[in-house]
Amino acid sequence: MEKARFIVEKQTGLARLMEIGRYQEASLEMDLAIAGKDVEATLQIAEKLLSGIEDFISYSRSRLYEHMEFKEPGEEFKGELRETLVKGLRDEETFGYMKGDARWQELLERCKNF
Repeated sequence: MEKARFIVEKQTGLARLMEIGRYQEASLEMDLAIAGKDVEATLQIAEKLLSGIEDFISYSRSRLYEHMEFKEPGEEFKGELRETLVKGLRDEETFGYMKGDARWQELLERCKNF
């Protein structure tokens, strides 16, 4: 786990340095939280992922990529991404350790409104 944590920290730092967005940064951290069955980290990362969908391609506004052209994803794409994320968060095999946590249940309830 120590080596995995080290690698995720490097990947997250690189994602931040390359300005590729909060969603991408958070997605790198989720596997580590799941592996460690870390309830607090899982909650925080899930929130980051859900809020990061709205600004999924923030990197397209970075000066690093100003020489490139990006197609802005439509609401349909964001909806599909959100639906896939929420379906994943509801997966009991992966997130069974979160069962019974009131905050997790509240998060999943909020996801019904998406």
